[in-house]
Amino acid sequence: ATGTGLVDESTPCNPKSLYEKSKYAGEKLALDAFERFRIPVTVLRPTIVFGEKPNRGPDSLGSWLNAIQKGWFRFFGSGDSVANYIYVGDVVNACLLLAENEKAIGEVYIVSDPCSLRDFVGVAAEFLDVQMPGIFPTWLGYTAAIAFEAVGKLARFSPPLTVSRVRALRNQLLYSSEKIRKRLGFTPVFGWRNGLFRTVEWYKRNKLL
Repeated sequence: ATGTGLVDESTPCNPKSLYEKSKYAGEKLALDAFERFRIPVTVLRPTIVFGEKPNRGPDSLGSWLNAIQKGWFRFFGSGDSVANYIYVGDVVNACLLLAENEKAIGEVYIVSDPCSLRDFVGVAAEFLDVQMPGIFPTWLGYTAAIAFEAVGKLARFSPPLTVSRVRALRNQLLYSSEKIRKRLGFTPVFGWRNGLFRTVEWYKRNKLL
């Protein structure tokens, strides 16, 4: 989701894509099994997970890092939007914590390690040894995205920039991990900065950057 404000476990879910709807339907089925049959269930909602992968295929983060490395990436507006990322190693640690804690049964937990988009991209640029990306006006981003989408539809190719992508890069929603932190004592072991360093090094070793 995009917008402005704070999201926690009490925020009503509003899935839009088929993928989001299927995930939410699965979550409700799991919680229903807990309520009806007392099957131990805990729901973990990680935000955008990044990190090393089991394969060397293309992916969105790799494409993004490539754009930063080649100087193609630009912020839309001031770059003060929120990056709701979490390193895969910290998601694993959260899963282990929930699996070992009976207090977690029947509960829903968000796990996130947010920072500003400017910080996330700036650290990525530092690890890639390139300059900090520049800024484009938001209106120009939307104009370019609309043009790319129109041409892409006519020429049948995937546009490099879309309206939804510009909207995502202007996101001001912050996903809160306060519940899992306060109730179960979770804190990221790696953190997004160290996780990003490990991820960039993995891409370099595999000659993807």
